[in-house]
Amino acid sequence: MDLFAATAENWHNYLVCRTGPADSNTRICMAAQERGWKWNPYGEGFSRDGETRAMQSEEEVFAFVGLPYA
Repeated sequence: MDLFAATAENWHNYLVCRTGPADSNTRICMAAQERGWKWNPYGEGFSRDGETRAMQSEEEVFAFVGLPYA
């Protein structure tokens, strides 16, 4: 069992990262990079040029990078 401490701001990123398969996480990272963002699932969420975006749901994580939530 792994235990993680999360905040309201990073909870949904943690949830996606820790419960999904590794290839899903890779797709999210790659899709974010294609849009000029970096995904930090254990931190603030998505960031670029000092701007950060926290996600409010698992679906929003996928939608932000243009991937289907399935």
